[in-house]
Amino acid sequence: MRNVAGDIELTSKRTEGHHGNELIVIEGDSTKSEDAEALLRRLRANDLRTISESAEQRMDESCNLFMRFDKQLAYGGEAVLTRSDDAVSVRVKVSAFPARVETAIRAVREHISDILAARDDPGRQ
Repeated sequence: MRNVAGDIELTSKRTEGHHGNELIVIEGDSTKSEDAEALLRRLRANDLRTISESAEQRMDESCNLFMRFDKQLAYGGEAVLTRSDDAVSVRVKVSAFPARVETAIRAVREHISDILAARDDPGRQ
C-alpha cells in the first residue's frame, strides 16, 4: 500500500472471504492533497490517459475518484492500473467548486492534462 499511496498510516483487520478463507484487509487514510498529487505524478502516461478517459465511470456522486492498482507490481514499487480484483484500491476525494460530479471530472481531466503537458515540457513544472 505504501508503494502506491505513500507513507501513510495503515491499519489491518481480519475478515472472512466468500469461500470461508481468511483475509487480511489493510487500509490507510490520508487527508493530504500532496499524497494524491504524488501518486498521480508517479503514474505512467497511459494510465493517466486511462483515468482521464474513464473518469465518469470512476467517479461517484460524492466526487470520489476510484482507482485499482496491480498488487504484485505495487509490491515491487510500481503503481500500475489494473482491472483485477486482486488489487490495491485507492479512493481520492476530488475537491471541486461547485461540488458536482461534472465539475470534479473536469478538474481531474484538466489536472491530468497539466501533468502530461509538464512531462512534455519540463519548463512548465
